[in-house]
Amino acid sequence: MQPQRTIGVPKEERELVTSLAAALKRADPRSKKNLICTEVDCFQGVADIVVGKVNGYRLFPRNTSTRKLELITLSTAKVLSALSGRNAGEVHTVAQRCALTSSTVQRQFRILCNLGLARFEPGGRIRLLRTIKKPFQDISAFEVKVKDWKSGLCQARNYRSFANRVSLALPTNRANRLRSKLAVFRQFGVGLVGINGDSELTWFLRPRRCKPISAARNMLASTLLIKRARRNAA
Repeated sequence: MQPQRTIGVPKEERELVTSLAAALKRADPRSKKNLICTEVDCFQGVADIVVGKVNGYRLFPRNTSTRKLELITLSTAKVLSALSGRNAGEVHTVAQRCALTSSTVQRQFRILCNLGLARFEPGGRIRLLRTIKKPFQDISAFEVKVKDWKSGLCQARNYRSFANRVSLALPTNRANRLRSKLAVFRQFGVGLVGINGDSELTWFLRPRRCKPISAARNMLASTLLIKRARRNAA
């Protein structure tokens, strides 16, 4: 899966993003189906790179069009997350669980039906036609910086809302200077990796795997990765 080209950022940072994506692909050549995408926005800042480690589960039917997938929003992801592991749901119950209005949930139900995930039943009830569960075993997010490691650290920490692992990536020589700061990175739950010009990685601190803070944002990240993959394949 080829990552999309990063735009709207300084050239040096763009080159680091490209090098990081290439190194991540080379580091795990057996996982060719894993998705590597750039500039992923889960409303917690735009992550420079997000990697989804596939688990073999197909959340959406194979023939789902990219146009239909584009209808998915954070509200849709909230409803999907609320319905995870269930066979059916009712508008008012899901609305309370998601802190959404009933009219918003009703719209999201229609989107799920349009995606082939569910069908309506009498009384505002929806019956799921497919199991709702995570399509990725693991999601990793990276913030890439050339110099400003402090803002990069804070931004990477924000990605814990949707990712299992988060890291700050810097040029290797700059990352090496932060060895004395690793306790701060551990406190924030953020890994530190260096990138050199040959697209090689040097890990100074590997991130621990954690449960994402928001199940809904994790679901949103999953759908964004799937949408990007379908769009690139079209």
